[in-house]
Amino acid sequence: MVDSLVLLRGRRHDLVVLDALSGKLRWQRRTQQRVYVVVSDGIAFIASHEGPCLAFDAGSGTELWRLDLRPSAAPTALSAGAGIVCLPTESDEVLGIDAATGAKRWSSIAAPEHVIIQRQFGLVFLVHVDRLVALDALSGLERWRFTAGGRIESRILQDDRIIYVVNHVGTALSTDHRSVLTAIDALTGEQSWCYETDSHISSVGLAEHVVYVTDGDYYLHALEGHTGHESWCSEVWGENDDPVVVNETVFLADERYGLRAVDATTGAELWAFSPDESLASWSGAMVNGFLFAGAGTTVFVLDAVTGEELSLLAFDGLVITHVEAIDNVILAHGDDFLHALRLIPA
Repeated sequence: MVDSLVLLRGRRHDLVVLDALSGKLRWQRRTQQRVYVVVSDGIAFIASHEGPCLAFDAGSGTELWRLDLRPSAAPTALSAGAGIVCLPTESDEVLGIDAATGAKRWSSIAAPEHVIIQRQFGLVFLVHVDRLVALDALSGLERWRFTAGGRIESRILQDDRIIYVVNHVGTALSTDHRSVLTAIDALTGEQSWCYETDSHISSVGLAEHVVYVTDGDYYLHALEGHTGHESWCSEVWGENDDPVVVNETVFLADERYGLRAVDATTGAELWAFSPDESLASWSGAMVNGFLFAGAGTTVFVLDAVTGEELSLLAFDGLVITHVEAIDNVILAHGDDFLHALRLIPA
């Protein structure tokens, strides 16, 4: 979802862009099967193994530029932000492309597992197993590098000039399941603090200078963002998605155990919602005091404060895979359908 637009992949690999509020087709383009799409600052960028890198106006579909790539430089991912488009390639090269013009600005010989763009300070982070390398987004010059004590995850959270990374100490075959959350100064690469858990960190969220961490022992930890001090710890269940904080409430979603709400100040559980079928998705945001959760062929409407089930919307035989909200429109996705539901203010 981007600025009231919905981007979908059609059955024939078309990129289809709809107006989220009306459902009307804005534009569509035929793309290749193996394609990467990302939208940044109102521009849709498309890269594929068989064609050029393209930029379109996300609202109108007008082509802004195209850049032909060497056959050996087929992209393996795509990211954009801070005025730059980053293309890791099969030739172990990362290309930095000017987002406005399509001109190649720099290249870096590297084989990163993940590329993450940090907008505020104009950095590109390259993750190489246990190393995090920060490049200047516009020049490609290295600013700093940080080495962790294990494999670094692709998630990087930011709060002011502090970034938070998770690394796992053991391997998939070892009995060491410890994880470490590290706070790093985004400008210097120096470690501010670290927090180690005895079990695998399964999810991380950030809000109001507090980092929320769930671990494999089913505990939710609230850490003060600038010091790493633990404010509280609360028992939860399941391999939760990343915590989402809305109005001083932490929401945790798990496929098996459903959706639960925890007080962000104390860690006390406020309510829990467990549908009969596995939870596929929830809206991730509060809309007019409501939350929306998809399970099986049903979208449930919940009171965000109490968790009470207010109503349900059944889609006969259509399995819900994803639910999202924009303004007062709720979108229910499935493998071959998209339904939009408009909320009517009371």
